Amino acid sequence: MQNMPNNTAPMQGGYHVDIVKLIILCVVTCGIYMYYWIYKVTEFTNQDGGEYRNPTNKLLLCLFVPFYYLYWIYVTCKKIEVMSNQRGVPGNDVTVLAIVLYLVISLGVPAVMQSAINKIC
Repeated sequence: MQNMPNNTAPMQGGYHVDIVKLIILCVVTCGIYMYYWIYKVTEFTNQDGGEYRNPTNKLLLCLFVPFYYLYWIYVTCKKIEVMSNQRGVPGNDVTVLAIVLYLVISLGVPAVMQSAINKIC
């Protein structure tokens, strides 16, 4: 097993995407951009100092394992919350909202999560 990077370093940069641009790209590309977004968000949330998650593995699991995307949403929202606390951004827990949106309108999930990420950046 390969050595994973030490994630205790301070967060660098971020993954800031305009919400309107995100939704338009998801619609225009028929959802293909959303998989790129999953990869980039997984990569970004690895900066929280917690467990390393391989972005490629998570992307493939979201593509091919039924309901894994729902689990990915939960774990990623929790990591976003940890990163928010580390940066001092209050009230950035979107876990419940993201899961409810997944059940109602799935396009709202990336918008809500990216909004929380934009606050961190």
